[in-house]
Amino acid sequence: MILTRAFKALTKKVDITQVQLHDLRYFHASVMIQQKESPAVVSKRLEHASVATTFDIYSHVLPSWQKDAARAFAKALNEGKSERIASTPRLSE
Repeated sequence: MILTRAFKALTKKVDITQVQLHDLRYFHASVMIQQKESPAVVSKRLEHASVATTFDIYSHVLPSWQKDAARAFAKALNEGKSERIASTPRLSE
């Protein structure tokens, strides 16, 4: 309560009363997730009971993760394909 009151007083003093203390927590978590910090780390920092809680609350911040994961998987497949082709013995050998 003391921190909340102090934060309210500070925001009132600088005339940004539409910001609440909890908004800073939300902003902090969103930035960490957008920077691709491990969800487990974010969850621990927020003291959530589980990573699932973190995902439930912040899943809207993650849309690009699906695209990034698909690109990484495709890249790994392509690299593996070229390695297999290069290492496959030729019939003429």
